[in-house]
Amino acid sequence: MTYSETDLVYVLFADDTGYYVHCTVSVAPNYKSEVTQHEVEQGANISDHIHNPPVTLSMTQFMSELVGQEENEEYDPYFVGEHITLHERLIQARNNKELLSVDCGPEKGIFGDMAILDYSPSWDNGGDGKSLNYTLSLQEISLAETKTRDLVQERAEREQVASFKRQTDQGQIGARPAGGRLAEATAETRGLKSLERPNELGPTGANVFRGPGPGAEELVP
Repeated sequence: MTYSETDLVYVLFADDTGYYVHCTVSVAPNYKSEVTQHEVEQGANISDHIHNPPVTLSMTQFMSELVGQEENEEYDPYFVGEHITLHERLIQARNNKELLSVDCGPEKGIFGDMAILDYSPSWDNGGDGKSLNYTLSLQEISLAETKTRDLVQERAEREQVASFKRQTDQGQIGARPAGGRLAEATAETRGLKSLERPNELGPTGANVFRGPGPGAEELVP
């Protein structure tokens, strides 16, 4: 049976470099939930009493030293293949505290924003072989959306409101009656309507808001 790259687990690093792992022995995600041990009041919001910790993922994998030198006439024990570069990249990602993404295929799922919990390589064949056997444990990092506040602007607005209130209480600023504000708004609206067409009449004598007006025939050349 032959396999294509779509059948292989794909590991993507923060700098967009990725590796297809040659062989994945096991993939074990964990979707854990923590539920309160106390009684919950009838009608209460159940979701407030259930906590979902981050998803974890454990994999046992293998990178062959032979991949990449199939065309060589002789085996090169010093060949620097993906079994070496992936090993070095995983250590670098762990040291730099990078987040990884892992595509385990449509059946097992895609896992993003994963931090390395444990990377354990092993060479159990007496040191003669160079292939990389390892286990990799990852944990999802939940990213919260940050919100910023302009404290200087908020303080200035509060001071302005407080100043206006003090002047109003002292009688320095009189509150305008609602009728006056309505009259001003109506006047502004009428002024906007008559900016381009005085008396609301178009070039054909038609009222631009209500259709032909009484002076339409007089304005037609």
